[in-house]
Amino acid sequence: MISSSDALKNLVQCVGSSAPALFGKTILVSSPRLRLEARALGFKKIVQARGAGTQWQLAALATIASQR
Repeated sequence: MISSSDALKNLVQCVGSSAPALFGKTILVSSPRLRLEARALGFKKIVQARGAGTQWQLAALATIASQR
C-alpha cells in the first residue's frame, strides 16, 4: 500500500537487487499519478484505490483479498 511518490521510490531503493521479485507483487496506490509512477518503475500488478481516504483504501484491499 503506497500513498506517496517518495514511499514508492524508497521501497524500490530499499529492496535493491531484489526489486525484480517485488515488481511481481500486487501494489495498492492511491492515485492515478502513483499508478503511472509504479508502472514506470516496473510494477506489473497495480490496484488503484478510488481515493486516498481510509474507506477507499480498505475497499481496494478487500477487492485484492477477494481475488486470491
